[in-house]
Amino acid sequence: MAIDRRVWMNDIKSASRRPIHIGFRTSIITVFVAAVLFVGLTLVYLSFERVSSITQTAASTFFDKVAQHHQERHAGCGKEPRRRQLGWKTSEPA
Repeated sequence: MAIDRRVWMNDIKSASRRPIHIGFRTSIITVFVAAVLFVGLTLVYLSFERVSSITQTAASTFFDKVAQHHQERHAGCGKEPRRRQLGWKTSEPA
């Protein structure tokens, strides 16, 4: 009985080792699809990198302008002018 089982297992192994035959048309289509996917994904990646750098530059410029505007608007304004408005005593004469 053990011999029969071994023969049967060997038959399954030899059946699963058969080479896979792919036709010429299928192989050409596979190569074409792989090339199109590669080019497309490369373009998407490069576009994403470009958009990321543009966004980073725009955000940096925006933050610089906001900081500059805030600095110009509040130049020389510290706690002293607000204290004077409220009538608090200050260290300097008004």
